[in-house]
Amino acid sequence: MFLGESSGARMPDHMGSRGMGSLLGNDGAQYQRLRETPWASATLGPSYGSASWYAVLSDFSVMRKGAVLAVSSALLASLAIREEVDPEELGGWRLHAEVTGFADLVVDSDEEAIDAVKRFLGYLPSHHNEAPPVRPVPAGSGAAMGTILDILPASRTQVYDVRKVVRAVVDGDSFFELKARFGKVAVTGLARKLSVILRKSYGQAYLNMGGGRNSDEVAAWPTAEVSFMDAGFAAKIVHGLDPGQPGYDDALEAMKRDSEAWDFASIYAAQSVIRPEQTRDYLIRMLDVHRLRLTHGVGQHLLRAWPTSY
Repeated sequence: MFLGESSGARMPDHMGSRGMGSLLGNDGAQYQRLRETPWASATLGPSYGSASWYAVLSDFSVMRKGAVLAVSSALLASLAIREEVDPEELGGWRLHAEVTGFADLVVDSDEEAIDAVKRFLGYLPSHHNEAPPVRPVPAGSGAAMGTILDILPASRTQVYDVRKVVRAVVDGDSFFELKARFGKVAVTGLARKLSVILRKSYGQAYLNMGGGRNSDEVAAWPTAEVSFMDAGFAAKIVHGLDPGQPGYDDALEAMKRDSEAWDFASIYAAQSVIRPEQTRDYLIRMLDVHRLRLTHGVGQHLLRAWPTSY
């Protein structure tokens, strides 16, 4: 765990080539890690230089409002570009929560930051060869499963709040949302959690969200739709056809082929196709199964080494 509040390196010690050559970390190991243990950081004040690098390397980064996270100070940046630089614009919490995405969570006080780090670590094992922790199930968890499909609109193009689906499935009050202000088209977080495809899953998003054997177990609802891109867009790109033009309907049907959950499961890209109301029971059963594995339920995902090691 790293608590960040630093003005950076002590300049009298590190000016010149000899000073730089003797900097801590010149053995090449200071900023390499395989994520074999979880790292968490809290930025509690002005944090420059290595304090900012440790925050970015962490698996979880929380910022207190009023803190600044940047490679160099606003004063140095002002001297370099010869105009006044606002520290908040250089590296304030809004920038890192909404633009860079470095801040997973923003809080109002140091105490809240420490509590957030404790909560994050509570979801994880202490090292990569240990199974995740088990917690008691709060009363009432899963009570909404019988009506979960009501959350999903009938139209595949209508917007809905996936947080409601997640909260219906996971243990009560266990959903810990991360980066809520960044990349709002996606919802990310931790829960007491395996991959379930509810509806559209296209292109790189399919891989990023657990497809392509990147999850230990993948299940799909019958409403799932997996493809390289939307069939309508594909018909336009491949055949140059717009709706209403001769041949468009045939081209659209060709691009829709084999995109349903059953096609996906037929090649074992999904291990199960489940009814929405069965989701929570399915996940609980599969977690029990995977905990019986020789690795104590810990899958080997090489993405854990990216991007902070060779």
